[in-house]
Order: sequence, then structure tokens, then C-alpha cells
Amino acid sequence: MNSPIKETDLEEQAQQNYMLGCSYLEEGNFDKAGYYFSQAVEQQPKYLHAWNNLGVAYYNNKNYEAAEFCFKKALEINPQQKSALINICYVYKDWEKWERFFEALKRYFHLFPSDSELPYLYLSYFIGSGEFTAGIQFFEEYFATNSITKDLVFGLMDLYEKAGQYKQGIEKLKNLLQLNLENQNDAEIWNNLGYFYELSGDFLEAKKQYQQALKLNEKDPLIWTNTANMYVELNDLEKSLEAYKNALNLAPKDPVIINNFCDLALKMDISENWEKFAEVLEKSSENMHDYADKLAIYDTLLKIYIKIGNSQKVEKIQRKIKKNDSENNSKINPEK
Repeated sequence: MNSPIKETDLEEQAQQNYMLGCSYLEEGNFDKAGYYFSQAVEQQPKYLHAWNNLGVAYYNNKNYEAAEFCFKKALEINPQQKSALINICYVYKDWEKWERFFEALKRYFHLFPSDSELPYLYLSYFIGSGEFTAGIQFFEEYFATNSITKDLVFGLMDLYEKAGQYKQGIEKLKNLLQLNLENQNDAEIWNNLGYFYELSGDFLEAKKQYQQALKLNEKDPLIWTNTANMYVELNDLEKSLEAYKNALNLAPKDPVIINNFCDLALKMDISENWEKFAEVLEKSSENMHDYADKLAIYDTLLKIYIKIGNSQKVEKIQRKIKKNDSENNSKINPEK
């Protein structure tokens, strides 16, 4: 007759499975990690850390529904367990369940109001949910009692841009510059300030900020790209082309820079190595998923192949444009 498995044996087995799960989790093998954590919670249903880590494994495999279930199980065992509380916030953020995300954030804030991750999570919520104005108001109140940090202000710029509040963004960046000498020597801040002046339509002021940014760091392709875009707005195409060339020298395989450079060079009817640029753009487009980004690349490729007289490539790109349009339409208007 078989003897029943002792509780202590189950505890030992659960611990062994948990440790194996942790090893696979560290390796990034989330399937195997999930298997061993699931064994652990089957053997010990109130194994809090196993439930939490099982949720982490599911989360990394983008199985958000299963991850939510696991973190909820962990919180049933301990409603104040910090890891499960913040992990379920990340689940809702990536799952784009904005109402659940906000409720989870409130619970976490109630228990851990000083956690450094909180403002960034709130920022993700306000941007993801489209509550831009409410987000700006939230952070105005937040900065009244908390110090201004560069990373958080840069994150806030997304809110200001999406809300169309460019002047407020400019003021916040100016405040950041005035905080200390280190910030005044930070090219990234000056570059962002230039970008917001550009958004506001003040291109001459944007030019001053970009020039200051380049004085501090002339090796940043983003600053050169923004400078080039600004010169296009000022209708100084020669200087724009020169700025794009500087950006290309620093980032020769960046598809956005190549696309913008080619588009401008085509408009100016300048002779370039079009085949080389087209090859890079085609390869880059294969890894793009955003409809608008792909369309911009295809549009430039079409112009290049028409210019060099490659009719086969023209037909190929036209087919890709139709396919891209069809895929986008099916996402917008899915069949019922």
C-alpha cells in the first residue's frame, strides 16, 4: 500500500521546482521557468513567490491574461506584496488595459507613495490612455512637492507635445536648464528645447538652441537631424542637406536619416549613389511594422527607382504599397 506524500516532501519538491524556475528565469527561458513555477504552486498553492515569478514568466511571454491571474493569486496570499503590486501595473500597461492600470497604480501609490518608479508609471498611463491634459495637471502638482529630474521632464515632453502645449514644454525645459551648471552643459536638453521651439513655429529660436546643442555635442546624429529639419522649414535647403550629411556620417545605416536625406536630395535633383541608399532602405523596411513609417520609406524608394529607371523595382514597391495599405485597412476595419 502506497504511503501518502508528506507535507514536508511537497514543500521540498516545491522549493526545488521554484529554484529551477528561478534559474531558467535568469537565463530568459520563460517557457521552462513557467513550467517549474507552475509545478511549485501546484505542490504549494500558497507559495507567494512562485505565483509572482510564474506571473513574470507569463508576462515576458506576453501572455498578459495568465500573468494577471498569477499576480492576483499572489495578492490573495499577501495584498501588500510589493513585487506583485507593481508587476500587475506593468501587465496592465503593456496590455493597454488603462482603467485597470490606473486602479492598480492607485493601490500601489497608497502603499508605496515614495517609490521612484511611480511617476514614470503614471506618465505611461497618461500617455497611453490619451489623458494628456490630466497628466500635465497631475505632474504640475507632483513637481510642487518633488524635485525636477531630467528623465522625468523628458518623459513629460511627450505629454506636452501630444496636448499641443508647446510653450509650457519650453518653460519646463528652461527651468531644467536653470537648475544647475551640469544641465546648462547638457546638449540633449538644448536639443529638446530647439525641438519645442520648432513645434511652436519659432524656427529662428529653434536654430539658436540647436546651435548651442551642437557646440556641446557635434557627434549626436539626432541633433543634426533636427537641425536639418529646421533648415527645411526655413527653406534653406543647402544647409539642410549639409546637416543631413553630417547626420549620415554619424549614423550611416539609420533608415529615418537616409529616408529624409534621399527625399531632400531628390527634390534638389542632386546626384547620389541611389542604389546604395535604396538597398539600405529596402532592408530597413522589412523590419518596420508601423504603417506610416513603411509608407514614407516606400514613397522614397518609388521616387529613387523612377529616377534611376528601374521599372521592375518600381512595380515591386507599388505592390508593397498596396499590400501595406491592405494590411492597414484590415486593422482599422476588421471583418466581423
